Amino acid sequence: MRGLRLNAIEKRAASSLATIFLLRMLGLFMVMPVFAIEGQNYAQATPALIGLAIGAYGLTQALLQIPFGFLSDKYGRKVLLVAGMFIFALGSVVAGLADSIQWVIIGRAIQGGGAVSSVVLALASDVSRDELLSKVMALLGASIGVSFGIAFIAGPILVTHLGLSGLFFVTAILASMAIFLIIFWVPTGDNVRFLSEHRTVLSKVGDVLRHRELLRLDAGIFFLHLMLAATFTVLPVQLVEAGMLKSQHWMLYLPIMLLAFIAMGPFMGIAAKRSLHKPIFMAAIVLLLIACLSMTQADGVVGLGLCLFIFFWGFIYLEATLPSMISRFAPVTFKGTALGVYSTLQYLGVFVGGPTAGWLAQTYGFNSVFVFLAVISGLWLLVAATMAKPHNVVGYTIHIGQVHQQQVADIEKQLRTMDGVWDVVVVAEERVAYLKVDKKQFDYEAVADYAEGLA
Repeated sequence: MRGLRLNAIEKRAASSLATIFLLRMLGLFMVMPVFAIEGQNYAQATPALIGLAIGAYGLTQALLQIPFGFLSDKYGRKVLLVAGMFIFALGSVVAGLADSIQWVIIGRAIQGGGAVSSVVLALASDVSRDELLSKVMALLGASIGVSFGIAFIAGPILVTHLGLSGLFFVTAILASMAIFLIIFWVPTGDNVRFLSEHRTVLSKVGDVLRHRELLRLDAGIFFLHLMLAATFTVLPVQLVEAGMLKSQHWMLYLPIMLLAFIAMGPFMGIAAKRSLHKPIFMAAIVLLLIACLSMTQADGVVGLGLCLFIFFWGFIYLEATLPSMISRFAPVTFKGTALGVYSTLQYLGVFVGGPTAGWLAQTYGFNSVFVFLAVISGLWLLVAATMAKPHNVVGYTIHIGQVHQQQVADIEKQLRTMDGVWDVVVVAEERVAYLKVDKKQFDYEAVADYAEGLA
């Protein structure tokens, strides 16, 4: 079991879906480090409206993320993927043709209407074996991180030569490339799977919202993306005012991003090897707090750059860690629902962060934005301090064949006696058992043999 490798279909799914994620997120992220400056050129632009334009896509993303997943269950994954990327491309063209800030806001909101993240994850689960799904998901997550790094370098370079309108048209081209990949490269699952572990189930949303640990993590991703959107509503303008040409901003972002990724490594290693997930998690929030407080006193490009490095050091670690912590805390039968709510709060954070920062900057000045973000960081630190210690467990699904409802309790009891099994829920109508297991202790072969005997 440990030696299983991705087959040809799984490799094709992982590579194609990761590429689609990268193209889509690249288009969204490239705008972030440049719009605060370039948006000033639009008619009727104000800091508040610029902030709204930065965050507008977050609202439509948040509202449509779960509905897109439901529609893909009914009409098929690839149909919804093509529709979503077409909407994203349409929004990019609207923003590219805009001659006023209001039309840019409309274009950004349309971009967010292509809320395909949940559909990509659902298709990945359709075409991947359960025991290898985590590898496919890891590749998808890595593609987002790569797109983030590339975007902060490419955005300032492209906007120098093409302007902001040109950047939006590049985004439309990237979306069109993604549509081509969906039609000709992405594999189609033989069956749309309705396993509750992988899907957002509306009836279980209430369970997620009543789960205190999941609520703490949902608050965390909301705060994190609020801070990201708010920071880049004002920081690029501060860099220009400090004397750095906008065409040179990539020269600052490149070393900062590289150093932040390198600095994150020891955090990840210590947390995993010594089971110090909670202390390291809180330390990363402290980095955000330090960065925001320091921004209020930073002077010149060097000072702002140092603060930005501290910010990204904490941000990148938290961005990479939060989804895995959701999986650790989520009960086995509604992990998909927990991730759906999590994604919704993530995009709501973007929507709130941009307009709030724009209004604060317009009304009280740049420093007020970072004072506000410092308060948010402090509040998050208090929330995280009450979090339970995350267990070093992962989800695992086995197929058990057709069993009678009367057998469920006995099967759950038997599975709980096996090495490394923390929790079990058998869903007879789905013919599967959902497990939470400790990878270091879990006896894969024993569980597989038991499941084979039931099938």
